[in-house]
Amino acid sequence: YILMSQVLCNSLVKLVHPIKRSLSDPGPISDSGREADVVPNREDWLVTSMLVMLCAYLVANVVPFFEELTVLIGALIGGPISLGIPALFTIRARKLGKVEYGRAEHLWLHGLIGLTAIIMVLGLASGVDSLFVKWDTFGYPFECHCIECAEL
Repeated sequence: YILMSQVLCNSLVKLVHPIKRSLSDPGPISDSGREADVVPNREDWLVTSMLVMLCAYLVANVVPFFEELTVLIGALIGGPISLGIPALFTIRARKLGKVEYGRAEHLWLHGLIGLTAIIMVLGLASGVDSLFVKWDTFGYPFECHCIECAEL
């Protein structure tokens, strides 16, 4: 969560608090001249980080099947991000003449795309099965699911 939230917070800070340059100083923002090199204001970063953390807490507690939801999301995007998209980019780069590789690598990349599809289907089936098996145990949002509490 902490690593992924940094990327999200960085994007949100840039979206909500765009970098303002004065008309009297239209020069580059940093030595490299890239806006990405600008460090956001600490207060903006703190507020954005706290709001992201609060939203994550609320979603984790409001959605009674949060664990199963993360399994479904992971099944749908985990394989493509780590295997499928890089393989597709490499195949596309070859078509554009940017990368050269042999027939074995070409078959391997298509095998990765097939493996991605298999991982997505099996992960999705497992997540949906887990969701339906536990459906009766889910309570209302913010409800205590403690087994020991239920016995009292």
